Amino acid sequence: MRDRCRAELDEVEARIPQLRNTRDTAVRNQAEAVAAHKTAVKTCERAESQCEAFRASLDKALATRGYLAAIGVSDAIVANSAGSQGLRELLDLLAQLPLSDTEASSESVRQSLRQRRDALGAGWDAEALHPDLNQPLIVEVTGPSGRAPLAEQEQAVCQQHQQVEGLLNRKQDDALRQLLQGHIAREIAEKIHSAKRLVDHTNERLATVSTAHKVGARLRWRRSGELDAPTQRLVDLLAKTPELRTDDEQGELRRLLSDRLDEARVDNPDLPYQQLIADSLDYKQWHEMAIMVRRGNNVTRLGRNTPLSEGEKKMVTYLPLFAAVAASCDALAQQRSAQGPEQGTARFVLLDDAFAKVSEDNHAALFGLLVELDLDFIATSERLWGDHATVPELAITEVIRDAGLSAILLEHYRWDGFTLTNLSSP
Repeated sequence: MRDRCRAELDEVEARIPQLRNTRDTAVRNQAEAVAAHKTAVKTCERAESQCEAFRASLDKALATRGYLAAIGVSDAIVANSAGSQGLRELLDLLAQLPLSDTEASSESVRQSLRQRRDALGAGWDAEALHPDLNQPLIVEVTGPSGRAPLAEQEQAVCQQHQQVEGLLNRKQDDALRQLLQGHIAREIAEKIHSAKRLVDHTNERLATVSTAHKVGARLRWRRSGELDAPTQRLVDLLAKTPELRTDDEQGELRRLLSDRLDEARVDNPDLPYQQLIADSLDYKQWHEMAIMVRRGNNVTRLGRNTPLSEGEKKMVTYLPLFAAVAASCDALAQQRSAQGPEQGTARFVLLDDAFAKVSEDNHAALFGLLVELDLDFIATSERLWGDHATVPELAITEVIRDAGLSAILLEHYRWDGFTLTNLSSP
């Protein structure tokens, strides 16, 4: 019995060092845990203080007038950000906002405003305010609606733009109705047909005249090849008088015109609406004119490489000009003949510095061209007299200037097709 007790005692005594080590470790761990707890408490208190300071600064920044509108965050999201979870959601939302590629300082913003101030227009001004360097810069804009931050002014202008755009669409719709159903569409169709008739009449006149080398000319007036498909269809519909268009064609024409005016408005937002319609419906832009040179049966377009002498090229360019004047006078004469035989038509051509850079051997032919086309003319020149056999009759006034006497003398002459007579001689 005694031996068993001694053995148990020896066993217990052998375990004492290990138990002491375990105890010492536990005491040490407890002390470290207590110290770590105290450190964690201080760290937590410091973090809470920093978080509260950040939250206060964030609230102040978000409370800056116009800031939420500028970053696109609603007031409801900020109002629901109370608590750690709400704050985390707000921060996650702010972290998703796009960042600018360049960092903007207060001075760069002020410099940008100074550069843009003159372009703001009358009644508008902008100012950069930065009362607190730790808070966002405030850009306030003064306009017709008062003074407000930039983002709020932008929203107000956008709303006004939408309202005005809606009003413009209504005005545009009314204008299109008047255009399609009133005299404007009819006038466009008449102008296109009148232009074609004038070109045809000019070509009729050109068919009767040519240069000394039997070189003639004619005008080619046709649809421009650069028109896109919608514009070509628009021209086809406008070339018809309103009475000949079907209801479907009226609707199609209205849609094409609306699209064309919308595109023109985007390209020229500041252009008056009346001018916008005039430019969009300028039928002259839908056609192209070319002078075709006729040599026997060969007809080519007049250009730099046309095989003609310089004198012949100048002659050919004068042919359609004079023929167009003659055709216009013919058309006017036809209109006035209906009003009575006493209604005459002046067939004058006014030529300032006539036939400049044209060699003298072509002068007689050019004057003869005017006579062939039954045109009267008033010409000024430093070297032309017009006393050619191709001109049956001509009144000439020579202006003589005496610099010493500061006087001008007029000498009057008359050409009868054969003889030049000085009417001022005694």
